[in-house]
Amino acid sequence: MRFAPKKSVREQIRVYQSNDNTLPDVATIIETMCKHNRKAKGLFEGTISSGDASKDDFALLLFLNSYTHGNEILMKEIFLRSALNRSEDRSKRKNERIYIRYLEESIKQAIQCGNQRYWNYNYHRKSVGDIRE
Repeated sequence: MRFAPKKSVREQIRVYQSNDNTLPDVATIIETMCKHNRKAKGLFEGTISSGDASKDDFALLLFLNSYTHGNEILMKEIFLRSALNRSEDRSKRKNERIYIRYLEESIKQAIQCGNQRYWNYNYHRKSVGDIRE
């Protein structure tokens, strides 16, 4: 057991696994995403564009998949708050209902392609008495 983790490391892993895995609110998710990922921030704010609206939509949805842990409701809510939302200007689809259906189908595809590499919200938290070895 020469390479086995020390007992304190195992204990830290158990504490991490027992933490409440609920997601933060929408504002915190947006703030975290924009703070830690320049491309996601640019897509969300509309300052980055590839010239292909559908490609940009899908790229943002892939980021949202990670930061929301694949939560479709949060992904939809955050996307509709982004600069990429075109539900009202009818440039993407004829009416809002069809646009929402396009968005929901795109969300399902992003979740399917997302590979479950989710953002770890507990990584930056410091626990009381946390001693690094």
